[in-house]
Amino acid sequence: MAQQTFQNACFIPDVGWCMAATEDESDPDDYLITLLFCDGCRVLVRVKDQIASYKDKACEYMDLPFDHSMPVRVKERLSWLPQFLSIMGLGM
Repeated sequence: MAQQTFQNACFIPDVGWCMAATEDESDPDDYLITLLFCDGCRVLVRVKDQIASYKDKACEYMDLPFDHSMPVRVKERLSWLPQFLSIMGLGM
């Protein structure tokens, strides 16, 4: 069972943490989302720019656009994003 820890962060057991921070106080939709997975993988998402950066033990990708060219391993990790955002009450 997932639990909300504070307004802009949550933890899903056996999956990892998600944290959301606004990058520009004047634009509340300009979020930087950080996904930290239990296996050490990290994904950073710049919502306004629709790009993601990914890092695990084997590889690293920077500034990937949200399109069909995104590597499968990144898409699989991003598939957790809607669940994390739902727990935090952030519908993006």
